[in-house]
Amino acid sequence: MTGELGARRQLQEVSAVLAAAAIRPVALKGAALLESAYLTPGLRPMVDLDLLVDEAQLDTAVGALTASGYHPHPALRTPTTS
Repeated sequence: MTGELGARRQLQEVSAVLAAAAIRPVALKGAALLESAYLTPGLRPMVDLDLLVDEAQLDTAVGALTASGYHPHPALRTPTTS
């Protein structure tokens, strides 16, 4: 992901993958500010997206994202990734 434009595109893609699995993520930190605080692309350098999902849906979220080519962060420990 390169810069804010890449982050916006990734956030849209990840949100669509999760929506298809009936999961609605909550964007946190920089991802949450993309639409409201940084009106000029490039003002907010980003290298990752922080998203919150319901704990009961975590395995489903990881599975949906993994099937779409994403990989969980090594620090994430769930029954499906540990």
